[in-house]
Amino acid sequence: MMVLLKSDSSWKSCEETLAAVATSHAQDLAVPNRVKGAYLGGEVSQAQVVSTWATNNPEGELHTWADDMAKAKALVEGLPGLVAGLLKRRMRFAVSKREQDGTVFELALSRLDALHDTLPQRDRGMRVNVVCADHLGRKSPRAFYRGGNEGHAPVTLAEFKPTVDRILELTVPSVYSEWLSTEQRDVVTDLLYEAFRNTHEHARADLQGRELPISFRGIVVCHHSFPRDNLARAAAGSKPLSGFLERLTPPMEGNRQIQLLELSVFDCGIGYASHLRRRPLDELAPDDELAAVNECFKKNVSSKSLAGTGQGLALIDDLLRDHNGFLRLRTGRLSVCRSSSGLQDLVDTETGGEPVPRTPVCGTVLTCVLPMRKR
Repeated sequence: MMVLLKSDSSWKSCEETLAAVATSHAQDLAVPNRVKGAYLGGEVSQAQVVSTWATNNPEGELHTWADDMAKAKALVEGLPGLVAGLLKRRMRFAVSKREQDGTVFELALSRLDALHDTLPQRDRGMRVNVVCADHLGRKSPRAFYRGGNEGHAPVTLAEFKPTVDRILELTVPSVYSEWLSTEQRDVVTDLLYEAFRNTHEHARADLQGRELPISFRGIVVCHHSFPRDNLARAAAGSKPLSGFLERLTPPMEGNRQIQLLELSVFDCGIGYASHLRRRPLDELAPDDELAAVNECFKKNVSSKSLAGTGQGLALIDDLLRDHNGFLRLRTGRLSVCRSSSGLQDLVDTETGGEPVPRTPVCGTVLTCVLPMRKR
């Protein structure tokens, strides 16, 4: 049986695909050539769907409509298509069912190497993707690792700062270039550094320390612009996100667009709760999983201190408070969020109420959304 990954990249659509994969025991997955709709955290969420399917269906085949070179290149330019292309799975054309000759995998490798060999580059609008594919045993992004080799230590926080400065130059429109003060830039740098280093320390192996058969990690930073009179579409059924967007005002008089900056970090690890509790997800009650994830956002709560600060995810609360931001987290059976207006425990992404168990996912997607204003 085959399930279609919709081109609609909203969180709601991704949850529907995950549920379909789980309930139908689908062996095959069809991946669209392009993602439609610039939803907040959409591409990383779709990439998580692909990696979850692949982890749960090791013999499954991929289906694609990329039946010529132009379409194949378009497929791997997007994060979900790149992840799918790097799985080294048998791939068929969705219409003819004819087996694909390996072109997509080779194009995906070329794109991955290009992302690794250069400093961050703007990608399809005001977006920057930095990706690691640990299971392929290839060199890793020079933005994160000394010498561009995963076997080397990650760069230090001071070495990482110029990379974040460049990323912000590529993703923040020039009219908002003064929006981030030096102090605020440092907070963004700390967040991305701590969150990515967390994936290096904790998201490349299982509880027994064995390397994961599928391991993608990286960051996505993207500028979004939404019409003030069409925010319902941007929220895509998420009550907390809708409330967050409705509280925002356009950054300049006469401008009907809400300007947002997305900071997303993703991995294919065992998830926050399993790592903190040192137990598989299926051995954790939903209440314990939620309690563990909430603990992860408290200062000095970690199985291993990162970057010498011991604060880790607690920095996100500072970022939300300083920038009137919004956080969404998808890990384990949880799809949760919170905004600067309510820095209590995490709430369900769809309803805004007590979190309810969702389809288990592979790894973690952490998305922070910051409204931009002109000084």
